[in-house]
Formats: sequence, structure tokens, C-alpha cells
Amino acid sequence: MDDKLLNNAEANKSSTQLTKKELVQQSFEQNGLTFGQVMIQLAYCAEEFFVTETSEVYATIPIRNIHENLAVKSAMFKKWLRAEFFELIGKAPSSGLLTDAIDMVAAREELTSENIKNVAIRIAEKSGKLYIDLANSKRQVVEIDTSGWRVIENNRCPIKFIRPSKLLEMPMPVRNGSIDELKRFVNVEGHDWVLFVSFILTVLRSKGPFPILVFQGISGNGKSTHSRVIKRLVDPQTVEIASLSRNEDDLLIFSKETILPVFDNVSNISNEASDSLCKLSTGAAISTRSYYTNGEEFIMSSMRPAIVNGIDYIAHRSDFASRSIIINLPVLGGRRKDEKTFWEQFDEAKPRIFGAFIDVLCKSITDLPTIKIDNLPRLADFALLSVAAEKHFGFEEGAFMRAFESNHSVAAKDALEGSLIGLAIEKCLMTREIIEGTADEVLTLLKTFVSQEDFKDKNWVKANHFKNLMDRMQPTLLKNGMTYEYVRKSHGRIHTISKIQ
Repeated sequence: MDDKLLNNAEANKSSTQLTKKELVQQSFEQNGLTFGQVMIQLAYCAEEFFVTETSEVYATIPIRNIHENLAVKSAMFKKWLRAEFFELIGKAPSSGLLTDAIDMVAAREELTSENIKNVAIRIAEKSGKLYIDLANSKRQVVEIDTSGWRVIENNRCPIKFIRPSKLLEMPMPVRNGSIDELKRFVNVEGHDWVLFVSFILTVLRSKGPFPILVFQGISGNGKSTHSRVIKRLVDPQTVEIASLSRNEDDLLIFSKETILPVFDNVSNISNEASDSLCKLSTGAAISTRSYYTNGEEFIMSSMRPAIVNGIDYIAHRSDFASRSIIINLPVLGGRRKDEKTFWEQFDEAKPRIFGAFIDVLCKSITDLPTIKIDNLPRLADFALLSVAAEKHFGFEEGAFMRAFESNHSVAAKDALEGSLIGLAIEKCLMTREIIEGTADEVLTLLKTFVSQEDFKDKNWVKANHFKNLMDRMQPTLLKNGMTYEYVRKSHGRIHTISKIQ
């Protein structure tokens, strides 16, 4: 690309949209530019180029009179550039011409641009303010701070929101609604209700680490419907629920385009999938190969809340259970409605319910700096926000921590009962005060507390994996009155399990 063309492209950046196109057309007619040069100049008709901290190049372009932020290598940017070329030249560009132009622009911006910005989907925080993209036709955004909330136009928002094709419009929030109106659409009460609304609030705050919300129960008790109610309220998309992949890469790629992944009808969750969900809740990061090369690696990370539902007991692993809120849904009984009526009524109530959550969120983030919790739990940020929200939800002081502790105690007991090693440890400590020895010695002892059939089970651990398993199980053991220690001594690596006195 010669200096003259570069100068033209730079000049085009600062011109108005009409002037930019006129300049390109003038250069084409008077200077005899090639189609490739025209294509590059047309790309620079974008309103703005910027680069993310992960070196992804984005452009801001007008689509239907709305400024959209698109990855330069995305399908939508290619469509826009192809249409611009056709409008100017009167013929479709070749695939090679289009790809070469985009590759050149992306490379140049990535290597030279000093316009570094972060992008976000749906929710983001900046300078003490929270922004929620309504993704409506006017591209309006809810701005939230300690003084209240307001709906602003997109051009007043400092966040570069991106909108994947499956993103749907959020309801326009209505002031002075009631959280209790949500009870018409869910079958959740008591401690579970406290945790249910607290989970929705933390999704809207979008600051992790996050809990995993697990719905369990018999077939037909509304697990999928409860999942969809939350999804449609805080993150409506054309793809509401998905199957849970064992592959960590697939899970992260899926979560990149949603603030709340929902996995439906999960049964007998694999160890790999359990690990992936745990990483997602606390901020997974994986190194993988580039989409376009076989050698170069890049880091892909994501931190998201998630909803998982299924008939079987899902949180059988200790680390998963310690990150989860587990709600066992009762039988619906006579509360059923036909799908059409149910969702019509929910859609009518959504703006008021959504507005009520934003009202609570404003007040909660105002109170948040004053909140103190003795012995912070694992999901500390979630707990702090939920405690700050208690009185604004209308709950008694201490309601959240009571519900949270009760839920985790039950989950820890269920996790212990779902673990062969856990049950063996529990039975063994009924006969002695302490279990101590090398991994081989401890497993040999524990083997006497399980049946021969159970011992052959694929979930029985091998000695070289024993420490990793016990590290995972520590939260469950503590909740069940047991403690675990590992010490390297001169005569071996010693594992000690005992009752808490």
C-alpha cells in the first residue's frame, strides 16, 4: 500500500460518511485505483477503529442508522464492506479481494492503533457506573449509579457494546415495580426464594466470581421453565438453552456471547464438564490455537454465572457443590398454565419486574461499601451484594446468609453421600478419631468400608490422584465436620483426615 493511498485512508477516517464515500469514488475515477485499493479505502469509511486488550480489531459502522461495533473479521463486517463495494462499483467483489482487504486493515490497526478499548456484551461497569444494554431498535442503555438509574441513548454511553446476532431486546424497565410479582411465574419459596432473587441480582451486577444455579427435581416440575424465566428477564436470546459440552473450548466459546449460559436436562454430569463449569464461574482461562493458524496460541477467558438443570443429582463433586446454589423444585400440582398464556402474562409483567430489580440494584450498590461479613464464604462478592440487597428485597437482616449457609450445608451432605470416598471416610471416622498415612495406606483402610462392587466402581480413586481429590473435597469435608491435611515428611507424604473437635 503506497503512501498516497495511506494518506487518503487516514483522511477518510476523519471525514463525514458522505465525504468519505465521495473521496473514495473520486480517487477511483480520477486516480485509477485498483479494486483492491478501493476496497481498503472503503473499509476506512468506518466511523472508528479500535483494538481490545486481547488484540482483537473492531470497527464502528452504521447499520440501519445505528452505530454498531463489529469485529473486523466478523461475518457482519464482511457483509457491510461487500455492500459498500457493490454500491460504489456496481459489481460484487471476489472473496479473495474481500479477505485480503480485511486482513490488511486488521493487521495495520492491530500493529499501529493506539485506540485501545474494551468491548462488552449486555452489561459493563466503568468509572463507578453500571451500564445495561437494552439492545432495542434505539440502542438505549440503562445507566446505574448510587444516585439512581436512567435510560440514555447509545451515543452517551462510554461502553463499546457488541451485539451478537442471537441477542434479543430487553424489556424497558418500569419504576416502582415489585419483585414479588415474579412469584406468579415461579414455584420457589422460603430460603430458596432469597437465593433465587439474589442470583438474578448478581447476574445484573455482572461482577464475579459467580454462583452456579442448579435446578433439580422430578420430570415435569418446571426446571426448564424456571431457567427460561430468568434467561428472558436478564439475557433474552434466540438460543435460550443449550446442551452442556464436555469440551472446555466449546463451553468458553459459547459463553463469550452470553452473560448467562443455561444448560438444560443435564444428567450424570461428567468430571470434565464439572471442572469446566467451576472454571467458568471463577474466571476460566485456556490457551488454544488460533482459528486461522496451526501454530500461534492465544488466551481465551470468560467469567459467567450459569444455570444448570436436571433430574439427577448434579453437584456430586465437592468443588462444584461449593460454587452452587441448589434448588430442589417441588411438584407443580395445580399451578400449571398453558405455554401461550404463561409467557404472554410474563412478557406483560417483565418491564415491572425488571425495573424492580434495577431499583434494588441501585440501592444495593449504594450500601455495598458499608457491608461487612465475618468469615466471608467462597463466593464473597455474591454474598456481599446479596447482604446489601436484603432490606431492599424486603428480607429480614441475616436472611441471605442463613439461606446460603443452609443451602451449602445440605449440598455438602448430598455431595458427601454421592462420593464413594466421602462415604468411606465418614464410615471410617465413626470407628476411629483419625485417618493417617500415605495415599496407599489410607486407601487400603478406606477400601474396607465399601463393598467389593463399589470398590470396582470407576469413581474409586487411584493413589496418585488421591491428593487432588482430597483438595477438591475439602469444602465438603469441612461442612460435614471433618478436616484434611497433607504434609511431606521424611518417611513419606502423609494424608491426615480427622473429625473437627
